Amino acid sequence: MYVHVPQDDEGRQNALFIYAVFIGPFVLIASLFFTWVELRYLVSGVTTDAQVVRITTVDDPRRGTIAGYKVEYRFTDNGVDRAEEETVGSLDGQPFKSNRSLVTVDYVPGIEDRSRLAGQRRWWVAIPLVLSVAGVSAVVIKALLIYRKEQQYDASRKRRGLI
Repeated sequence: MYVHVPQDDEGRQNALFIYAVFIGPFVLIASLFFTWVELRYLVSGVTTDAQVVRITTVDDPRRGTIAGYKVEYRFTDNGVDRAEEETVGSLDGQPFKSNRSLVTVDYVPGIEDRSRLAGQRRWWVAIPLVLSVAGVSAVVIKALLIYRKEQQYDASRKRRGLI
């Protein structure tokens, strides 16, 4: 989509404002989703030991090195056996040791495919949420200021008898 951005400062600001009005809510919704997933681990997550079924290497063909490890594991969730997997490069900043028989996992009870190796927190997903909330707040404030300015302009014109 191409939109002509006027060359004067006010026109440029208005064009950026219009972009923010349409793009901001989408970024906010996407960041809310990813932050919600992380919050579920924080609020409802359970930590347990899981039996390692298999560990395979994930190769990086461009570099010819190991990019990470695909860890397949099993654990019990309220009496139900769950078999899941995750690909990791390291665990708590240390290279993943492939000779393990047990791993510690975080999982959300009762939800399939909601487990991960303990220590694989994704706190950084909150950054887009904070930025998008700040951006949407700025857009709302700007819209309110524009509305107030228009109201004052109309009142001024009415006082002078122009309306």
